[in-house]
Amino acid sequence: MGEQHPTTAQANYNLAMLYASQKKYQDAETFLLRSRKILEATLGPQDPHLVLIFEALSDVFEKTDRPREAKEYAARAYKIRRPEHMQKPPPH
Repeated sequence: MGEQHPTTAQANYNLAMLYASQKKYQDAETFLLRSRKILEATLGPQDPHLVLIFEALSDVFEKTDRPREAKEYAARAYKIRRPEHMQKPPPH
């Protein structure tokens, strides 16, 4: 393991959730962004493990009055959750 390992990303996520539960949103954001960076680099930008991070970032941004960023991360989470066949436009 190391700083760029998915287990490290999980530890960062866990710390972020602890900070969020204490309403320390700046700290939560920092650890969520670290976790996101690790997982995107190691597993890819569409990996399902990112959904929880994106949803948590959306929540943090919502609670810190940053609705644009909140919507952006909620949309990213939604896009990953949707089945691939739902993302393609219907045939004409």
